[in-house]
Amino acid sequence: MASVPPGVSATANRLADTPLAPWTRDAAAIASSPSADAGPTGHPRPAVTPPVATPTGPADPRSGAGGRAGDPDEAGVGGGADASGEPGGSARGRVRTTTKQRGRMSATKARALVELAPRYALGDAAASPLGTWLDRSFGRRAPRLLDVGTGTGEATVAWARAHPDQDVVAVELHRPGLARLLAGIDAAELDNVRVHEGDARDLLAGAGPGDLSAVRVLFPDPWPKRRHWPRRLVDGAFVARVADVLAPGGVLQVATDWAPYAEQVRAVLAAERRLGSPSAARPDRPVTAYEAAARAAGRPVVDLVTHRL
Repeated sequence: MASVPPGVSATANRLADTPLAPWTRDAAAIASSPSADAGPTGHPRPAVTPPVATPTGPADPRSGAGGRAGDPDEAGVGGGADASGEPGGSARGRVRTTTKQRGRMSATKARALVELAPRYALGDAAASPLGTWLDRSFGRRAPRLLDVGTGTGEATVAWARAHPDQDVVAVELHRPGLARLLAGIDAAELDNVRVHEGDARDLLAGAGPGDLSAVRVLFPDPWPKRRHWPRRLVDGAFVARVADVLAPGGVLQVATDWAPYAEQVRAVLAAERRLGSPSAARPDRPVTAYEAAARAAGRPVVDLVTHRL
């Protein structure tokens, strides 16, 4: 049985038999303190904003787990961690596809991590084959949808609400975004969502043929500098791995507001013979905060959807 950090609510204690993700323990120090937002004198602490890197192109608030940053209201800048959280790059030599952003996190969001993660966190998905782990976590066998980079969570919640007979696995690296997603799942009283802090490629590595019915990547980090293009998540290797694990008829959706990245995605989708011709029709999904920001900046959004033959 996983131990629940001291000072958390009865909710977390009742759900203590669910595996805890490591980040719930990190949040416990904040969440267990009623004065977490106050300084020594009881006055609110001044916000400490991490150093912001000089942008190389139009402002772009993204960096999640192969997707975009979790919460534009609390965005930070990562300290050179790759998608697996290894400082300075992956210990396995993997090219990073995103910077792992911690960001500033309020006590409310920290409590959401501690209190809700025991119920909704996927836990150590690498401990067994993904399909077996998901069967155990959801307590049933159903079609599985993988949402890579959840942002502020509204699209993930809508996807799960629209498909109650299917299970959604949401992967994100930005902890304030994870907290917001957890709160949204709980408010919507959804039991068909599990969240995972980690690299989507690790989950895909543990998946078997037919384990997933859909994979969705909304607004992945575009890495606009040419020398950074190898860091883009959606490349030939990623698409090939998705094709390995999609069930026949399964869907791969990618959305981006970066035209050169859209052309790259279109090319790698067309090159994968196990996938059908990509369509540019926009799927039924909410307009996310990042999509709205792209539109406001004048960047057209490109949706690419294909299916497993």
